[in-house]
This record gives sequence, structure tokens and C-alpha cells, in this order.
Amino acid sequence: MIFKKILPVFTIILFFNSISCDNNQEIQEIEKTSIDYTYIYNSDSIKKISESINNSPSDPELYFERGNLFLKSNQLINARKDFDKTIDLMPEATLAYIYRAKVFFELEEIEKATLDYSKAIDLTQNNWELFKFRGITYQHSQNYQNAIEDFSQALEIRLEEFQNIENQKIQISNLYFLRGSSYASLKKYDQALIDFENALNFFSNNIEAKNSIKRISKIK
Repeated sequence: MIFKKILPVFTIILFFNSISCDNNQEIQEIEKTSIDYTYIYNSDSIKKISESINNSPSDPELYFERGNLFLKSNQLINARKDFDKTIDLMPEATLAYIYRAKVFFELEEIEKATLDYSKAIDLTQNNWELFKFRGITYQHSQNYQNAIEDFSQALEIRLEEFQNIENQKIQISNLYFLRGSSYASLKKYDQALIDFENALNFFSNNIEAKNSIKRISKIK
């Protein structure tokens, strides 16, 4: 079943790909890219899945699959409804919480997005990216202290898994930058500078970290 195993799915704005309900599975980070599917393809696929739903109205995977296509097509309300239905039929469908959180984030319902990420964290445990995602929602709510705690948790998990791989260096650099940004928002500039420097230690081309150091240096 798709909710028991990580599957590559799609690319969106602030990160994330597939997730497993197994605690040891890692969530893949995703960055926003152009949609690979054409509108016509999505429409045809949605029609086919809708027909399957008519024949099997209690299959949560069908609602999840259609919700994913709605999300790809930027039909956010329809996507949310299908993820709602998925969760109603399968309350531990971790991916559905993650994707619904993305919908809520896009709809600027940040508190609901935060709650869905929290539920996904409860279901998976120790997935560093989920703490990152929830930390970003806290940032958008200007709840910087909670954001710092989540980024710190993400860093702890990711550093423990660190194998000196270039992609991991970039991921860790980004986490330090995010936490540093939260410290800066709280005007804790010394801690922010430490995080920005750490971000550069892991990835020297982190332009955002470089620019943040310049800005703080002018303030101090």
C-alpha cells in the first residue's frame, strides 16, 4: 500500500516527497519545479480515477491518488476534499496528512498545516524533514521559538545520519540557515551568526547565509 512505503510522487514549493509509516524511512526533500503532467493528462487521469472511486468508494488510495492529481493541477479545494476523505477512511495515512498540509499552506491556513505536520510527526517519528516543514509553518506564524526547536530537532536527526554526502551538506546548511533566520527574527543576532557560519561551513555557496551575515553585521 502506498501509505506503508515511500514512493516518489511530485515536486512542490517548500520541500517534500514521499514518506513511509515506518519510523526508519526518510522523507525526500522536494523543491518547486514545473509540473510534469499536462492539464489534459491530469483531467483524463482524474476522470479515470473518479470512475474507479464510483466502483470502489471505500478505497482510500484512490482518493489519495486523485487528490494528488488535483494538487498537481492546483485545484486545491478538490485536493483537500480528497485528502480529507483519505484520512477519514485511513486515519494513519501519513502521506495524506503531509499533502493536505501542503494544501493548507498554499491556502494560507497555516495553523491547519502545522497541525497536519504534527500528526505526521506523531505517526512517523524522527523524520527530520517533517520537523523542517513544521518549523517553516511556525516561522510563517511568527512563532520563532517553536520554529527554532523544530529546526534543532531536524538538525539533530540529520547530523546523526550525516555521511559527508554533498546533498546532505546542502540539507544541513539549509537547516542552519532556517534556524539562524528564526534567531535573527528574535534579534538574537549572536546565535543567528553562529548558525549562518555553520551553514557556510557545510555549504560555502549558501548565498542566503552570506547575505544574512552581511545584514546582521550592519545591524550590530
